[in-house]
Amino acid sequence: MAASIAVAAGDIVLQVVYDPEGRKSGTLVVGQLISTGGNVILHAPDGIMALDENSLIHGDRIELDAGTSIGSPDLYLPVDSNVLGRGGVAAHATGDIYLCETQGDLKLAQPQSWENAQASIHSEQGDVYLYVVAGAILDAWYEQLEPRSQEEADELDRRMQLTGDAAREAAETALRSEENLRTQLYHEYWQKYRDAKPGIVAHEIVVASIDAENDEIHSSQPHGLHTGDEVFFNIGVNLNSEDFGNAGRWEEVSPDYELAALPSGTLVDLQTEQTVRTPGGVLYRYVGPNAENVDLTDEDFGASGTWVEIVPEYDLLADYDLAMLPGTVTLHQGQQVRTTEGLLYRYLGIDLNSADFADSSK
Repeated sequence: MAASIAVAAGDIVLQVVYDPEGRKSGTLVVGQLISTGGNVILHAPDGIMALDENSLIHGDRIELDAGTSIGSPDLYLPVDSNVLGRGGVAAHATGDIYLCETQGDLKLAQPQSWENAQASIHSEQGDVYLYVVAGAILDAWYEQLEPRSQEEADELDRRMQLTGDAAREAAETALRSEENLRTQLYHEYWQKYRDAKPGIVAHEIVVASIDAENDEIHSSQPHGLHTGDEVFFNIGVNLNSEDFGNAGRWEEVSPDYELAALPSGTLVDLQTEQTVRTPGGVLYRYVGPNAENVDLTDEDFGASGTWVEIVPEYDLLADYDLAMLPGTVTLHQGQQVRTTEGLLYRYLGIDLNSADFADSSK
């Protein structure tokens, strides 16, 4: 069997052409192809094979383009690439590819001698086998930064909640979570480290009316105050004694799906903005696209691009101090409270921060 043998200081480029009247073969059999200062580029329609164990392709960038296969299971095609430190190996075939790097690392380079390359080493219908005698297999295809298309940017925006209502809701949810955590840590500091305990209120004044125009507060009974006495005025709602069944003040936030009540294996059709309550009482809003046949028991509710946790402003279930200690909170319309039973309610009453107390109609 005739083998290709060549030694050059520059590039070696071989293109095998099938001759129906000659060898009647388009296979390139490699003996020794040595480029001491350039690249080795080989094209053969019927494959590139090694003659024997002494075969070698030596060069900086080695590119192998074969119509069928490269090397064989019994005799890997030996290459010694990247000899000038700027190259590597690229190979393309329809069948299997067997390559052995004999010296140093095998660097996977970007092909330069064929277009629309999908990978450094690409077999369209077969497998790729790479062996390195003494080194590693490294990526040497240095992709340039390509900006995302508008469709890709929009999809990333939807999944990561970077802009729009989803981003605003995610940010507000994070702020509420942080606020609740900081409040809880503040109470724990006074209780655990300062040994603070709720004191006894010696005297309460029941306010009968508030004159906003004259900045006057009228009590329903003699107040017994003297000039210079300090008065702590607190307007708010005591959540511990609140009647959440009062439909004029509270609206239960009911989920579309109760995970604890769904039979195992149940598939549901999810729509954007629908809500799910987990067995632990945590409520999540679905922000992904409409989806059919979803098994909610397999859902990852921590996926930020698909689910947003609905965090209440006040959580009697998680905040021990809020649930057990006396005191009031100032509520805004639309704020949410989770009860000790894990139910979520939305406040419908007046906004205590902006209420006009001079308006007797309220």
